[in-house]
Amino acid sequence: MASAAVDLADLVPDLILELNAPGADVYPTVSEEEWVNRLRNAFGYALLDRVITGYREVDGIVTPVSGTTPLSREYQYILILYVAIQVVRNKLLDLKSSSRAKAGSVEYEEATQGASVMVAILNDYTTRRQQLIEEVARTNSGNGMYYINAFTARQNALNYGYTHWVGA
Repeated sequence: MASAAVDLADLVPDLILELNAPGADVYPTVSEEEWVNRLRNAFGYALLDRVITGYREVDGIVTPVSGTTPLSREYQYILILYVAIQVVRNKLLDLKSSSRAKAGSVEYEEATQGASVMVAILNDYTTRRQQLIEEVARTNSGNGMYYINAFTARQNALNYGYTHWVGA
């Protein structure tokens, strides 16, 4: 009989694959312990978003609250996705780009926060997360849970210029 427990350390290889191009290791100094801690945090976020219910996590081991059904592969990927969103977000906070201009003997160089590729990746992760939340809301509608993602609603309103609700 298979165990109902899922060790988050078993997800670390898949997480590393998600965060890297084939054959690369962008985060070689990150320990397995840190990745597991990030997965533990992701589990907490998933519980708060109510994407995952009926499971508990203790010391990196996820078990069902009742029953014997282990955390499904789909839910495991949700945890990996949550960590990927956090890692890319944190990378954006550190990323700088430089620009250089020269006219005759005058030279100017500036390092600024610029990361359009990383922003696009983060938007992709965020879109996938929103799709997951909407899917869970759709498929779990019979249990009386409703999902309201106020952050996404606010961002969409700002992005599309629906700002009549903003006070002066």
